Amino acid sequence: MTYIKIKYKRLYLIIVVLIAVFIAVSYAYPTPELNNSISILQKRQDPGGKKPPKEPEQPKEPEPPKEPEPPKEPEPPKEPEPPKEPEPPKEPEPPKEPEPPKEPEPPKEPEPPKEPPKIPEPPKEPPKEPEPPKEPEPPKEPPKEPEPPKEPEPPKEPPKEPEPPKEPEPPKEPPKEPEPPKEPEPPKEPVPEPPKEPVPPKGSKHPKKPKHPKKPKHPKKPKHPKKPKHPKKPKCVQHDDC
Repeated sequence: MTYIKIKYKRLYLIIVVLIAVFIAVSYAYPTPELNNSISILQKRQDPGGKKPPKEPEQPKEPEPPKEPEPPKEPEPPKEPEPPKEPEPPKEPEPPKEPEPPKEPEPPKEPEPPKEPPKIPEPPKEPPKEPEPPKEPEPPKEPPKEPEPPKEPEPPKEPPKEPEPPKEPEPPKEPPKEPEPPKEPEPPKEPVPEPPKEPVPPKGSKHPKKPKHPKKPKHPKKPKHPKKPKHPKKPKCVQHDDC
């Protein structure tokens, strides 16, 4: 609502002003139709057509003479202003360099059309034929001469003396005595296993519900017995028209 009020505020003001102007003009300059209606109303109020005599206007009282205004005192002369110092001449501005002409913008490339429907990929290339065996390339460099055998370097450190064999450590714990043989446990009586529930097949999650028994069919109504046919009238032998 506030948006509408703000938007059409000027329009409302213009309409109100126009209506006020129209009313003012109609009162100031009445149309002939209004004059006729006014005269008809006056005749109805005064059927004789005689208007009451107008009262003589009273003469206006003469206005008293205005008192003469006292003469104004002359203003004192203003002091002359000191002459202003002349401003130093401004340095002329250097001429501006002309701007280089702008390069025309390249025409925009048309947008590529939307992706067309995908074309089925062509079948893969057939298997390539086996390439012929390449010829062996000739050796580029001649075979190098065998290097002379290096002299064996003298051993830097003298060989270490073999360490004396360590004495075997004495056994810490005495050997354990063999445990006596355990008595054999009596044989347990076989416990009869409970009958296993039938396992449903793997494919079915839940066992199938039993089918609902069918409702018995409604017995048919016995057919209405047919009415016996009306016996035919015996033909009249005496008259042919009968």
